Formats: sequence, C-alpha cells, structure tokens
Amino acid sequence: MTQLSVKGLTVCTPEFHCIAKRGEELAEIEDKVDSVIEGIDELAGDGLLTDRQRMDLTRTLNYL
Repeated sequence: MTQLSVKGLTVCTPEFHCIAKRGEELAEIEDKVDSVIEGIDELAGDGLLTDRQRMDLTRTLNYL
C-alpha cells in the first residue's frame, strides 16, 4: 500500500511520491509530443512537408 490514512488524513509515502512524479513527467512528455505533432501538421498544411514525410515523422514520435 502506498498511502496511509490516519483520522481522515492521507500520509503519502516516498513510493507514492515517486509514482506521482513519474506520472507528471510522462504527462509533460506527452504534451510536448502532441505539440510537436501539431507543428508537423502545420508544416504539412503549409506545403513544407509531403504527406509521406508528415506520416513518417508522426509515426516516429508516437513510437517513442
């Protein structure tokens, strides 16, 4: 168990904080990847990337 309840208060253990921090880090990474994919889509929309290039870049980012 990663949390202990004492009289209605929740005391978080170091394990809980580690898991929570990792989740926050992953969410930040996902936001950055989504932002990059949006930029790639904009470049493709402006005609600076071919559809094939856009698909390859997007696929690579989603693979990471």
